[in-house]
Amino acid sequence: MADDSFHVARHTSYARRSVGYLRLAAYDGSLVLDEPHAQARHGSLRRQERVVAVDGNSVRSFKLTREDDMQRFWVNIDGIIEEHSLPESRADVMAGVCWGSPDELFTPAFWKYQSEAQVRRNRYRDHRLGETLLEEIAVCLLGGYGIPAEMGMVAFRRLRTEGLLDGEASEHEILERLVVPFEIGGKPRRYRFASQKSNYLSRSLSIAREFSTDVPERQLRQQLLALPGIGPKTASWVVRNHLGSDEVAIIDVHLHRACIIMKVFEPTSNPTRDYFRLEDLFLQFAQAIKVRASVLDALIWDFMRRIGPTARPAKIATRSDQLQLSL
Repeated sequence: MADDSFHVARHTSYARRSVGYLRLAAYDGSLVLDEPHAQARHGSLRRQERVVAVDGNSVRSFKLTREDDMQRFWVNIDGIIEEHSLPESRADVMAGVCWGSPDELFTPAFWKYQSEAQVRRNRYRDHRLGETLLEEIAVCLLGGYGIPAEMGMVAFRRLRTEGLLDGEASEHEILERLVVPFEIGGKPRRYRFASQKSNYLSRSLSIAREFSTDVPERQLRQQLLALPGIGPKTASWVVRNHLGSDEVAIIDVHLHRACIIMKVFEPTSNPTRDYFRLEDLFLQFAQAIKVRASVLDALIWDFMRRIGPTARPAKIATRSDQLQLSL
């Protein structure tokens, strides 16, 4: 059976549908639907060519179908084109998990394609949010469940600017700054759980002043787990960010949802009670598709949080005129 492979214009992925081709443009975060421009056959390759509009300019792209059992896609970054091969879509990545196609959202093949394209644009490589381990602990504690990423960052910047993240600030000093509203998007916003997080920050940073990063990555995580307010997800987040670790994973709601869609995790799985087993499954999956776990973790988190909880694995059906979806 012929399998699909892709030439990518400005690292754009095409998804074939009965009414046309769906273009998922990761470089500007939009979905654009366009129709086939021309078709031709060249030997064992079937060439389908089209012209699309990119930032007001016409860009010629094409899709090739090979009569073998490998899928292929091309990544074009600044005129440098690389060909990549994947096993046939029905082949197993790991037990019970099929590769799928790069043109189908949220399949292993889709994440492999996106990882290759994004890494070549130097994205999802540098995870550090703070300059020191204490700052990384603080920014991860200030974010997390129930607190939007944007709120966590502005709270972190305020406390860092005022010198309250050196492990010596009292709970009261931190609370005084967290209860003052923040401006986000031109509107005042209050930080949730200010009292609880002030307590956690003051105690955790004081203890963590004695920590060294010159230890194995999972050993550092184990030390972090002893701090007030830090569970497996937050501890893993700190270690991944500060050390660029591929030995841990941040199993949050976004990554969990993506792994359920791919059948890497069971639908009934729960990170709260089975975090480390799910982490091992994710690390096995990252190794199987040959993508660094830290890169794949960050990429999936970013895509899934932008797309939202309505994401589905099936190819997207839309009207045949142009569609824009903000990611």
